[in-house]
Amino acid sequence: MSDRRWDTERQEWVYPADWRTIDSAPKDGTRILAWRKGFVHPIVVEYSQAIDGSGWFDGLIYVANPTHWVHLPESPDD
Repeated sequence: MSDRRWDTERQEWVYPADWRTIDSAPKDGTRILAWRKGFVHPIVVEYSQAIDGSGWFDGLIYVANPTHWVHLPESPDD
């Protein structure tokens, strides 16, 4: 899933910055920025299959019930 578009003025790929509900998030291992009420700040997570089930993880830590997500921005060029 990629909703990116080419920005002709900036000459780069951009992703929509609108927060979406978590049920529309990619579940293919793509890292996303996630949010839920009670978070101090958004957190980078990815959906993963674990031994005891599947869900959203920040590295090795399970992140319970994120509600919204957006794509991560592109990394700066070196």
